[in-house]
Parts: sequence; C-alpha cells; structure tokens
Amino acid sequence: MCFYIEEKNRLVKTAKRAIVVYKRVEKIGRRTKTVRSEHQYMVYELGRLYKTTFGKHNSVIAQGFHSYTAKRAKTRPYGNDGIFSDDFFVKVRCHIPKGTRYYKNVGMGEYVSNQITVKEIITKQ
Repeated sequence: MCFYIEEKNRLVKTAKRAIVVYKRVEKIGRRTKTVRSEHQYMVYELGRLYKTTFGKHNSVIAQGFHSYTAKRAKTRPYGNDGIFSDDFFVKVRCHIPKGTRYYKNVGMGEYVSNQITVKEIITKQ
C-alpha cells in the first residue's frame, strides 16, 4: 500500500511524544494476541515494537507502517459499509513511539512511520 505525501507535508517529522493511532487488521485465531495487516500481510504481536526503513520515491512512501487517526480509522472506505464491513477485521490501538520518524497527511488523518507498537484490540466483529 503506498502513501502519497501531501505537498505541504513533504518533510519527515520526529515524534516528540508517543502518538496514538489506529489500524484495521485481521485477527489470527480466536484467542491469540497476533494480528495481520490487510495489505502487506505483516504479522504483529500485541505489545511488540516493530521497526523498518522508509522506501521513498519522490512523493510516494512504498514502505513503512500505515496507521490512522481515530476519526479516519472509523470512516476509511473498505467494502460496502466502511472499515468494519468485513467480519474478519478488527480495529487496533497503536503507538508511534517518541523519537519515531513519520509522515502525516493531515487531511486524510493518515500516518506512515518507521516504528509502531500494536497495543490492543479495541473492536470485535
């Protein structure tokens, strides 16, 4: 999944404090603390810090951890009924840790960062 940097937000930022964000993921099994991203199929364990480097070409980030503000995560258009239209997917609360490099598209409520921790599953489907 590609992240398109808005012209006004082209510079990478560094988190001055932890930023609370959300992701839509697939829960793996009924009693597990493991989830999988819907586009890259990355497996995340709750509570573990994940790191990567940005894969950037001009104004497109092709590698990084995608996440959304609470408002955007609730309305991101997947399927017919919005983000939670699919029974296999749940919403998770994540942290972009202090010191993490990130880009943000303010109008879309979308982030891409080089570090993320999935903290907890907050919805059930």
